[in-house]
Amino acid sequence: MSYSIIQQPEENTLQYSNGEIISVVEQSDYDPDSPEWKDFKFWADVYVNGEKKVRLKSFPEPLTDKGVFNLKNIASAFTKWEYVFSSSDIFQQSPNSACELQLYYGEERNNNGSWTSESQATGNTFISLNAAPWKDDAALSQYVIGNYEKLFLNKAKELKTSAVFGDQYLFFYNKAGEYTPAAKIEICTFTNSVPGDWSSLKGIYRVDNSYSDASGVQCVNVGVNAMQKINDESLYTKVYGDDSFFDSGVKRWNVCMIYSGAEKATDYVEIVLDTSCYRYPEPIIVYWLNNLGAFDQYIFNSKNIISTTKKAQSFTKQAGKLVGSSYVNNSYDQTKVNYFTELQDTIEITANWLSDDDVKLLKSLVMSPIVFFKGTDNVMYSASIDANDYKLSYRKFQKKYDLTLKLIPSTSYNSQLQ
Repeated sequence: MSYSIIQQPEENTLQYSNGEIISVVEQSDYDPDSPEWKDFKFWADVYVNGEKKVRLKSFPEPLTDKGVFNLKNIASAFTKWEYVFSSSDIFQQSPNSACELQLYYGEERNNNGSWTSESQATGNTFISLNAAPWKDDAALSQYVIGNYEKLFLNKAKELKTSAVFGDQYLFFYNKAGEYTPAAKIEICTFTNSVPGDWSSLKGIYRVDNSYSDASGVQCVNVGVNAMQKINDESLYTKVYGDDSFFDSGVKRWNVCMIYSGAEKATDYVEIVLDTSCYRYPEPIIVYWLNNLGAFDQYIFNSKNIISTTKKAQSFTKQAGKLVGSSYVNNSYDQTKVNYFTELQDTIEITANWLSDDDVKLLKSLVMSPIVFFKGTDNVMYSASIDANDYKLSYRKFQKKYDLTLKLIPSTSYNSQLQ
């Protein structure tokens, strides 16, 4: 009998968990009119991270006689977004943001009343990433750090950090094992804040990735808090320049992941230390889940807080009351009673002088299903974006944009009559 795999994901590739993950098999000897092929079915055992989870079965397709397996629902069930930020660690893992999948194929049939089941083929091992396709993204293979120069899972090519919000994170997918892992982060420090100017290079330093031998989604803190921690605990190795890693003369830094042989594993991302005064007194940093399963971030001005919505649930009772033998109706007696009242605040946030790349980045914020924000109180809140009420303005002569959004906190003020 001739059993073959017609289509399947390539070995060690990334696949979108929210996209179609199709495998197609065929049995060339299959004859639907023959009694020995009665009730014939293809089956596939699904292994997740090396453990068998489920057996799928597929009748032959009526037109092609092939078996088709779609792992989209299974991949989505075993991957999820993870909020892993911690200012105490430079490198962190996000183990549930991706999973390893492999199929073992076989067939079963009723041969003249005798059921038989046979294993036939072993499929490729591939990775399902908690991600969804987007037209502007590179191919997913460009996000696997294992060989050549790849990409961070974040959309931004430049980040701002400040004393108020000193934690900025970059996510990447590390493929260990037979691949060369992302062994270190390389940090190039500069004494001016002019983007792209390498003439003010102060030094080049490297910090070991404590999870370089682990496969999966990881993130690294590249904000000013992390730089101070690296400096205070002497976690760095100098490659070039000043012995002092981080001092008051540093205005910005470029970071990239590198392999154990010092080759670049990713392109550079630029981090700018923002020491200017904000336009409004209450800045807010917003984190949101992008379509690649990473959290992007942006520092906004908080323009004002508007209590926009009040919801009240009430009941109506009969006017007046019986006193003795008389019925008394007083004007001050309640006939409509609010037993539950809710007040929802809306925070208006703004960003000015945005480039085309900034606008593309912030479009993913409007689309994101998972949003958090943190104010100067350093407390993290869940929120959503009012997608029906945002304003993007274009400054024609400066070729820059201004953006105004309304951020709706998930918590509200409410009172209930006891």
